[in-house]
Amino acid sequence: MKCKTRAAALLMSAAMVFSLAACGADTSWVAEHEGNKMSAGVYILSEIDAYYDALDKAPDGVTSPKDVMKAQIDGKTGSQFITERAVEYVKQFYTIEKLFNEKGLTFSEDTEQNIVKNTDYLWEYSQEFYERNGISKQAVSTLNQNLYKSDMLFFDLYGEGGERTVGDSEIEDYYVSTRARVRYIPFAFFDQSKMEMLPDEEKAKVEEKANSYFERAKAGEDMNDLIAEYETEQNGGTAPHEHTPGMHDAIIKETSLSPSSDFVKEMFSAPIGEVKLFSDSTSYYVAVKVDPLADDRSDFEGNHAKLLQEMKKDEFDEYLLEQSKDVQVTFNDAAIKRYTPEKLKFDEPEE
Repeated sequence: MKCKTRAAALLMSAAMVFSLAACGADTSWVAEHEGNKMSAGVYILSEIDAYYDALDKAPDGVTSPKDVMKAQIDGKTGSQFITERAVEYVKQFYTIEKLFNEKGLTFSEDTEQNIVKNTDYLWEYSQEFYERNGISKQAVSTLNQNLYKSDMLFFDLYGEGGERTVGDSEIEDYYVSTRARVRYIPFAFFDQSKMEMLPDEEKAKVEEKANSYFERAKAGEDMNDLIAEYETEQNGGTAPHEHTPGMHDAIIKETSLSPSSDFVKEMFSAPIGEVKLFSDSTSYYVAVKVDPLADDRSDFEGNHAKLLQEMKKDEFDEYLLEQSKDVQVTFNDAAIKRYTPEKLKFDEPEE
């Protein structure tokens, strides 16, 4: 289960107390704050999250759990990185719990039902993985609740009426600066069914067709009409659907990979309104970038909350980091030593 972005360096930001390990010490709990003990299962979930952070930071070619544990990440082994990051996540967990209670926030009935449904979904599809790692359904639910609390804290802070409310115009400016709307027609010269390039003669015909559409678009024909004509042809003469952002009328980000990274790079650097003809490794494209809010605001309006989170996630992490200075957590050293990253089980069990 991959969780949300976490606050950085929480471990270094506040006083923490590690209990001394004793022979036969109770390792069913890993951390405690004001009488609230965290079960081993919730901690292991944090370790799993930290493992994927380590995987993201690992050198190229490092993909297996065993190699991740040994890799050098931020000047330490992957195993050390995972343990320290998991401890940071525990610190964030308690910071969120504290703030949620202090602000008097509560779950609505709908939210409680969503948490149950989300937990049930995760358990249904990942029960074997969780149980293999000693994680109970209750642990999944506990972490799920904490993530919902984090979202509620975020919108309490940045939403309408919050201490750091973000205006609609600021969100709109962010959207326009980070998105591009592209209308395009692909002319493939790579045969997906055979996984090979078309013969030169057929590729030349594809190029000729792409050039024909390009000249028509440059001459002023509406790109939507050209896309409709292309889709009708591809569908064997069936009338095209009404155009909304989708396969050939898409909202893309600089990190998008579809239809290809080369396509995304080309279109982000293109001026609005200029028809382009270019190719990547599989296709020619006739494409034009348009104002993402010019004639359809549905993507913007439908992703308002997501955009706000994109804009302020780093700032929110810093906010949690600052708030964590007043949160003292006692860690069970015996449990930390017992539940090491090397014991995480990602592979399918042997039959």
